[in-house]
Amino acid sequence: MKTYAIDTETYYDKNVSVKDLGAEAYTRHPDYYCGMVSIVGPDVRFVGKPQDAPWNKLRGATWVAHNVQFDRWVLNRLWDQGVIPDDVRPSKWRDTTAIPAYLQVSRDLGNAAKVLLGKTPDKTVRTQMSGKHFDQLTPERYQILCDYALTDAALCHELYTKFHNKLPQDEWDLAELTVEQGDYGVQINTRLLEDYLATVQTHQIQLLDQIPWRADKPALSQAALRTQLCADGAGNLPKTTSADDPVWAEWSQQNADRFPYMEAFVQLRRLNKHLSTLQTIQNRLDTGGVLHFSMKYCGARVTGRWAGDAGINMQNLTKGELFGASVRDLFVPRDGHKFIIADLSNIEPRCAAAIAGDTEFLELVGKGMDIYEAYARKALGYKDPRPLKEVDNDLRQRSKIAVLGLGYGMSHVRFQDYAGMFGMHLTEGESRGIVSDYRSANTKLVSMWNKLDHVFRQSLGQDYFQVTLPTGRKLRYFDVAKQTVNGKTGLNACVQRGKNIREWFWGSKLFENVVQATARDVFAAAMLRIDRGGIRTAWHVHDELICEVPEDQAKDALEFVTEEMSKRHPALPDMPLGVDAHIASVYDK
Repeated sequence: MKTYAIDTETYYDKNVSVKDLGAEAYTRHPDYYCGMVSIVGPDVRFVGKPQDAPWNKLRGATWVAHNVQFDRWVLNRLWDQGVIPDDVRPSKWRDTTAIPAYLQVSRDLGNAAKVLLGKTPDKTVRTQMSGKHFDQLTPERYQILCDYALTDAALCHELYTKFHNKLPQDEWDLAELTVEQGDYGVQINTRLLEDYLATVQTHQIQLLDQIPWRADKPALSQAALRTQLCADGAGNLPKTTSADDPVWAEWSQQNADRFPYMEAFVQLRRLNKHLSTLQTIQNRLDTGGVLHFSMKYCGARVTGRWAGDAGINMQNLTKGELFGASVRDLFVPRDGHKFIIADLSNIEPRCAAAIAGDTEFLELVGKGMDIYEAYARKALGYKDPRPLKEVDNDLRQRSKIAVLGLGYGMSHVRFQDYAGMFGMHLTEGESRGIVSDYRSANTKLVSMWNKLDHVFRQSLGQDYFQVTLPTGRKLRYFDVAKQTVNGKTGLNACVQRGKNIREWFWGSKLFENVVQATARDVFAAAMLRIDRGGIRTAWHVHDELICEVPEDQAKDALEFVTEEMSKRHPALPDMPLGVDAHIASVYDK
């Protein structure tokens, strides 16, 4: 089958931006238009106005683009306008960003071409087009843009031609499904959204009224805050007032009563982020109140898990109510439909046990036992025939924080803080004892940490260190090196080729990558089966899948989704899977 690479060039400026609006809403902006298209294939090498392109030659072929979601929305508008004949359609789309993403190369075309093709395109031409209309370019500038666009299409075609076989068919299907989920989008409760915006903006006004310097300086000026605190006698100020700094978070909490405006400052920062999310959703709604979104296939650099993209992180939607507004309550099924919300229960501890060969633990879980009870029976001496949650909730809580917190080598110092998040306040000795008991009870797990650490150290001086997952997928760590930074000596490596961003690794950290990558593959296989079974998968969050189905089919769909997600992965036949699934009228997880 013939393959054609398509690249589109569109008008943009500071107000008309795909970064701010998302691809779908961007192509609906009144100032938007597509001014150029380039096409490269076996019998076509074209660049010019979309209406002049030889579209008929592309009928029924494979169309590829580097970021299909964007180019497909652009072409959708060209179909709507009659520029592309309605009967000219591809047999399938392929997104070439999937190739570098799967191969652990930065997904942008410039870097992918440099690493995989040994070519370095000049990407400055596109950045120089901000606010410039195509018909106003000089002949020289127009030719430069033509050359740039044609080069991008040629690189995209070469990338696909040379590397498409590097991805298994399932991975191509996952990449395509990722785009389709975003294009389909999710219905938003627009009336509730308007109420939320009004409520949050009321809170915003109230908080602004408590900021004494806002008449002269920005309300969220860190310099103004520090000046005010010093003037009011605050001593021993932290070095930074960054929201992510734990020292500042603790100091501000301890001194909130002394300086009420400081608490208003902290809350206003949280509110503005929340309000920005609500406004972004509102700005991107189509005429039917549907939010079209984007997710990155293989967005996590090592594990291959998905990542949020383009201003709305569908992988990390805020839980619960904040300033009177709950983002998740906005996400609803379309009329006459229901959500099926299903997640793989405790998939990481299960994968960890399976990879380490802990058959005793897996056999207990396979009998339907609660995963925390299974650990308590295996390691904490629980012998009562009754379910643990009915007998000793404190022991179950201790088992839970051990299972969730200690599988990746957490120290007793960190575990103290971790346990505190669950309301369990441990002394240093108690924390040290729990960590020691966990490692003694999980010798196979600890052995895996040590084995990975050993072989990782053996890879010093090699091009890369490679781990093959039980599912067959490979994780690679490039240019492993021993370094001392700020008095800390250890091994680090790059997890993306072409990007000199180094991360520290050790045995238990590598094991965490392996477990999370395996869990990703197990979940992905189930999602593909469900999609191929005719159920619409709307989107997903790590190990949780949200499907949208007709209301009269919801019960059957719930049964089918539960059955498919419960099936053991062929590569891990001894690992039982647990599924928590229900029918919902709103995204209530």
